[in-house]
Amino acid sequence: MWRTTPFGWLLSTPVADQLGMDLGLAWNFYVFARLPRAARRWGTRASFRAAVAVAGLGLPLVLLPHLGALLAGLALIGAGTFFAQAVATGFIGRAAMGDGASASGIYLASYFLGGLAGGAALGAIFMCYGWPGCVAAIGASLAVAAWLARRLDDPAP
Repeated sequence: MWRTTPFGWLLSTPVADQLGMDLGLAWNFYVFARLPRAARRWGTRASFRAAVAVAGLGLPLVLLPHLGALLAGLALIGAGTFFAQAVATGFIGRAAMGDGASASGIYLASYFLGGLAGGAALGAIFMCYGWPGCVAAIGASLAVAAWLARRLDDPAP
């Protein structure tokens, strides 16, 4: 399963072999994010943008050929993106005016379809432009997500 993501592709390259990387250890950083109270404390928009910014901070680090930098970058990207996804999921439940279950289902279907489309697009980018092209495309998608977050207003109680 890990080979189906851009990071899996990177971890399968000679760069990772040169670093002597333990793939299992690197993959564990994806499970790093758990900050459930932040959205209540700071609001949805600020929490989402902060999470995207954390992910963005990791992007330059995954371009460096050093194990410590790569692992730190993966940790930041994993923590930021998973926290952003958790904030968005929580927002759907609060913002749905009627059928929250349907709203959540539509969100999750869109999330997974977007992931499939993004994975396919990143595969083509990786084949044409290599790892730096993938990192640039991921950075562009994070920028678009931060821009779209302007619409995330917390619903009135």
